[in-house]
Amino acid sequence: SVGLESAMLLCECRFWGRKRRFFLEFAAMVIIGMIGGILFTPIFLPHFYGKKYSDAVGISLGLWIMRGMNAGIRMVPMNMLIAIGKYRFNLKMSVFTFVIQIIVDWIFIIQWGVHGMVFGTIFIYLITGILYWTAFIHASSSKFD
Repeated sequence: SVGLESAMLLCECRFWGRKRRFFLEFAAMVIIGMIGGILFTPIFLPHFYGKKYSDAVGISLGLWIMRGMNAGIRMVPMNMLIAIGKYRFNLKMSVFTFVIQIIVDWIFIIQWGVHGMVFGTIFIYLITGILYWTAFIHASSSKFD
């Protein structure tokens, strides 16, 4: 829901000043949430699940970074493309991401174990985020100019 509202707000912004403020506010929300998760996971995870699961803190921290990458880089342009009627690109990217994710996870898991999956997902989110933003900027520049 936040992503859809963000998409609607960004589509209404016609001047870079307003877009820049929106991006800064959104980035601040994502960073605060990610840092909060990173700081509180080592405290809450053993407290709620016991010391038996304290070794899961390391992978949990990687998952917070992964969630931040997804929310900060991918989700907004994905929702904005749908908002301006460019849903076919998202369909193609879903298939592309699925195939590439399997390949990258296979390679990274062999190299780094279960942490490799987190590294691979962060890598894929970064690459696909750049592709989503590129597609949105291209699609919106012709739609709003």
